[in-house]
Amino acid sequence: MNRRTLYHWVAQQLGGGRHSSESLLRDCIHAMRMLRDLPVDRCCGHGELLGDPQVSQLLQQDDALGQIYQAINAPALERAYRGATRQRRKFTAREIPAVTQLFTPRWVVQWLLHNTLGRIWTEIHPDTS
Repeated sequence: MNRRTLYHWVAQQLGGGRHSSESLLRDCIHAMRMLRDLPVDRCCGHGELLGDPQVSQLLQQDDALGQIYQAINAPALERAYRGATRQRRKFTAREIPAVTQLFTPRWVVQWLLHNTLGRIWTEIHPDTS
């Protein structure tokens, strides 16, 4: 299973349609804290899910929270694009958050940093690489 599919699966398992995205994100934060042996206020109740080595490894990634948040909002994003495409219209004010609040993948952030701030830094400090 690739990472993207696994993030969507974790979002579905943690949420199960019962939680708001806010409570789901809170549960994800608690799960990540548990996996890193950090103190947790309350138990998130997903011990069996955290026992899965693939899920455990996934939640230890630095970008896990952002990826899960994007997976939570994927249905709203798909609905917005489908509606705008079928009806040949612009996004409505209600759809704007779903289509603009996307998680930026790490490789994009690294590329932007290396090609903007990194380049400026090496021009100012030619002795560093």
